[in-house]
Amino acid sequence: MRNRPGRASVLTAAGITVCGGLPTFLLGALFVQLNATLQAPAWSLGAAVAAYWAAAALTSNTAGKAVKQLGYQRAVILSLALVLTSALGSALLTWSWPMLVLWAAIGGAANGVGHPASNELLRTRVHPGKLATALGIKQGAVPGASFLAGISVPAIAVALGWQAGFLSAAALALLVLVVFLSVEYTRERAPRQLSAVRVKTGPHLLRKLWLLMVAIFLGTGVGSAVAAYTVSAGVTQGFTESQAALLLGVGSLAGALCRCGAGGMIDGFRSVSAMPMIAGLMIAGSLGTALMASSNQALFALGVIFALGPGWGWAGLTQYVVSLAAGSEAPRAIGLIQTAAYAGAGGLPLLFGVGLSLGSSAMAISALWLALGAAQLISAAVVLYLFFRGRAAEASGRSSGF
Repeated sequence: MRNRPGRASVLTAAGITVCGGLPTFLLGALFVQLNATLQAPAWSLGAAVAAYWAAAALTSNTAGKAVKQLGYQRAVILSLALVLTSALGSALLTWSWPMLVLWAAIGGAANGVGHPASNELLRTRVHPGKLATALGIKQGAVPGASFLAGISVPAIAVALGWQAGFLSAAALALLVLVVFLSVEYTRERAPRQLSAVRVKTGPHLLRKLWLLMVAIFLGTGVGSAVAAYTVSAGVTQGFTESQAALLLGVGSLAGALCRCGAGGMIDGFRSVSAMPMIAGLMIAGSLGTALMASSNQALFALGVIFALGPGWGWAGLTQYVVSLAAGSEAPRAIGLIQTAAYAGAGGLPLLFGVGLSLGSSAMAISALWLALGAAQLISAAVVLYLFFRGRAAEASGRSSGF
């Protein structure tokens, strides 16, 4: 691995991202068991997930500066330490559901620090011609965390209890920390400027970023809601807890593969724009989410795979197109779209949980899934609008951005 720093860095960044995502995805996968122990209200899962993403959004606003001041290596250590705190606290110091919200928020802070730190790791170590693939693999680790959360239920939690699931997350974070210290932290680095000349982002690009943020807010929120409620919804559909958790794992694995494959395709076909691919993946996800409104188990299962597979397979591509368009202002631009992603990932699951509390009939639940599918369609429409507007700008000789 020392002879291939790019590959080692991608694997390390993926491990950091998996650990940062586990605190929230374990909540969804283990909530049936947690509810039996803590007697938590239905909306408490949405509250905990919202606390996680709210903390991530607040932390990400200052994490970029912290990465420059501390160095990405120290920021990675801080992120993994926060994951350990969240996982151990969830396993050992949770006697009521408000404590879950607290530990989830700490996990969200870990995610908020971990993303800019691992992005800087990739930017420093990976060849620019492989950056889309690297970002796809790293972002593929987000549904990868959901996959691990899903398989933890039949593999660990059913036999040993939900506490064992969080202890497993703590063990994984400790393992990634040890690997990082031995592979990345001790490696010599070229000197880096701790301060950079700020380049003002033009209003033309900012307008496009705000529109893209709307699409990312909705698209990420739908994926987060599906991941959070797949297990509990699957149990309602008649699946066993283990079967529903495995379904979550399969869908999440499909999402990870889609993210990696999409990045590889863009690197392989340089002349292909990523925007239509982003929109197509979102449309496929909207169809999958709509299928989850069905009372048929097979259609529900197929919907989960599409909603978490292609429906959440576009995240690395958005970071890639924004990085290319923003140039030297990429850290600021990525921070903006990540804030939108975190806000959506917290807000839509909370709204979905509130909706479940207000109406638990089969018709009401179906309406909630269809509403999520409609939100994903809107996000795809915004992306397509940006793409065709950019093509029109190119045809008229103006800069298109993305």
